Amino acid sequence: MRATALIGIGIVFAVAGCGSDTLDADEVESGIEESLSGATASVSRVSCPSEVKKEEGGTFTCDAKLDGGGKAKVTVTQASKGRDFTYSFKPGTVVLTDNAVEPALENDLAASGAPDTTVDCPDTIKVKEGETVACTATGAGGRQTQLTFTFSSADGTIDSPPSAPRNHYRPPGWGARRTAKHRPACLCVRGRQRTLRGSDGRAHTTRKRRNPRMARPA
Repeated sequence: MRATALIGIGIVFAVAGCGSDTLDADEVESGIEESLSGATASVSRVSCPSEVKKEEGGTFTCDAKLDGGGKAKVTVTQASKGRDFTYSFKPGTVVLTDNAVEPALENDLAASGAPDTTVDCPDTIKVKEGETVACTATGAGGRQTQLTFTFSSADGTIDSPPSAPRNHYRPPGWGARRTAKHRPACLCVRGRQRTLRGSDGRAHTTRKRRNPRMARPA
């Protein structure tokens, strides 16, 4: 099963050391933007506290804004004193918007054989690992169905493809299609004509022959 990773997690980034005993917040923010940015949702802006002391193993938290209007908190761990850092999204703080989630789902549907399907999700979605989220999909023909998906991790990774509940319409391309060769033939008799619907789905009409034994006397 493929998974759509909206955001990355757990990246190690090196920042050049300085003579000061405090960290360079600007460099840390740039490292977060470069390391935690993905193709479908990326970090657009980061704000980290100033005057953080260099301390191996020390941690602190930064606020991140995501493309599309989402937000998250990033935990920064100093792997070494003021040089190497580990960045990860703090579980329970990632909030995605429909502007980030809907395109990701639509791309998954297109890859699964359902192109031209549009998805409508809640305006904001708080990421919780294992939690099911419901959206509405509209197929090319205008019919709608409910889609559900779950987050496989706290960083916003979506299990894909999303699933539709049973007994609901599925957009074109989902599942096996019932083609004409699978349709059963039927024989319909109307008056003196009979209609045979063949395996190709077409109707073939012929006149019903009169039984010579039942012919009326002249």
